Amino acid sequence: MHMNCALDRRLGISFVELLCAVAVVSMVTVVTVARLNIQAEYNQVRCTHHLKETSLAFQQFANDNADRYPMKVSRTFGGAREAAAEGQVAGVFAVLADYHAKPEHLVCPGDTRSGALTMPAVMAENLSYFVNLDADRSRPTSPLLGDRDLTNPGANGTGAVLLSGLQVASDDLMEPAWSGTLHRDAGQLALVDGSVAQLAGSSLRDALRPAGQSPVRLLFPQ
Repeated sequence: MHMNCALDRRLGISFVELLCAVAVVSMVTVVTVARLNIQAEYNQVRCTHHLKETSLAFQQFANDNADRYPMKVSRTFGGAREAAAEGQVAGVFAVLADYHAKPEHLVCPGDTRSGALTMPAVMAENLSYFVNLDADRSRPTSPLLGDRDLTNPGANGTGAVLLSGLQVASDDLMEPAWSGTLHRDAGQLALVDGSVAQLAGSSLRDALRPAGQSPVRLLFPQ
């Protein structure tokens, strides 16, 4: 009987030991969460930089082409109107090679995708961003580019499936929401005026479906 009690004491866990174990687990959890938060903030900052740099290349192209972005300039004159019409989103970005666009800037740091080695080699799987085919300098607060992880949960029960290909942001087709694939709280849009905005909810909807304007066409990487 005495031996059994001694054995139980050796194998058992005291209250103090239990508290120590809980404290260690709590500390590890806090450190892990802090690191995840830091990484998320870093990804967002870098994504903002990538969007601004790529947007700048679009602006420089427009400066040389009567205020028109590549989506509205024929291939004959160095644009990507034909590529846009064919749904080839990579072709829209590829023509920016002469305007100092970099392939690494076409991928959000929060994305699992990899950048292409060169701009001419860019394919849809090397892109983290969609492009607004109807972007116009006369509408400075409209989106030019944006994170690709948009969903349309309000349309046809599609749930959280990411949008791909050509999408028309009309009232009856799109109720946009972010999936959280790239950023946890809200995705980012590069606006025509050169700024980058982090939007969600009604602000996102209003940006993509501006009141009193024709529905815009958004071209997503597959």
